[in-house]
Amino acid sequence: MKRWYFITIILFIVSSSAYGQSFNIAKKYRGDPFFTNNNMLKLEYDCIRHSDYWQDQNKQKKDDERCPLNHLKFDYGSLYKLIDKDPIAYKDNNIQLRLSAPKDDNDNIKEDLEVFGGKITLSLIHQNKVKDKIFLADDFFELGEYAVGYQRYYIAPSGDIYTILFVETEEGITPMLSKHYKIDTNKMEFTLKEILISAADTHFQIIYPTKFDVLTEKLQLDYSQQQSESCQEEIKDGEYYHCYLDLYKYYENKLKQKIKLLDHKQKVQTDSFPVLKQKMDSICLETASPIYYEDIFPYLSKMMSCSIQQFKQEIKQAEKKLTQ
Repeated sequence: MKRWYFITIILFIVSSSAYGQSFNIAKKYRGDPFFTNNNMLKLEYDCIRHSDYWQDQNKQKKDDERCPLNHLKFDYGSLYKLIDKDPIAYKDNNIQLRLSAPKDDNDNIKEDLEVFGGKITLSLIHQNKVKDKIFLADDFFELGEYAVGYQRYYIAPSGDIYTILFVETEEGITPMLSKHYKIDTNKMEFTLKEILISAADTHFQIIYPTKFDVLTEKLQLDYSQQQSESCQEEIKDGEYYHCYLDLYKYYENKLKQKIKLLDHKQKVQTDSFPVLKQKMDSICLETASPIYYEDIFPYLSKMMSCSIQQFKQEIKQAEKKLTQ
């Protein structure tokens, strides 16, 4: 009995050291706690602008008031000066958390970063070695003539790190890529727990290691085989198209129907589809996650292609069992 008691104590200590540790992040580096909220749909709605936003000052004022991003207390633009003076956000006997920004040839933070932004990274350092690194923030980056982007973050005392990448156009501000990390001092890494993506009027949720969900209602579910093959030809170049969504739902529904028939044949009611979906998702989620804006659509292209392929393979397996 005592042996199991001590084993339980040890397991608790190990678990606490990885995820129960409190991180007293320097206040000037914490970011804004608003970004613990991952309701991207609501944030997207709150930050949309009326069509006459640029012509009507009253509408402009109301739209700006409605968008919570205009009321943040943390000054992200000041980070570059702070990093130049002291880059250490946290330090204990085991690890350091260090922020860094691009430097010039003389090893100084580039002066124009205060105006034009630049990628800020967060490093996890153990025994004077960088064990892991993530893209934390960027105050400004151009995305063509009519769009700009930026990334915000929050580092919680619990060791949870939240980042959101935004795109701003004349129509408003759209959160496109939200990430939730956890500092793991056993593995010495920033463990990615969840991703939310908003792209092409569609929302995606990824919860590691076994969940990839398409959150959308704008889909065609009556695809014929001929249309599916035509769509497959369209996406061969590796670009991301709305066509992926239609194929994804087409094959997902087809697999659900096959499994339902299989359950009926075997005279058992099981939760076989959710379990199978987790297995398929875990395979596809080995794809490297997106980091920057330019990674989002290639990532979705790979994920959707992988998922569609998994659906097809499992449909064949189910059909084979149905004919036995």
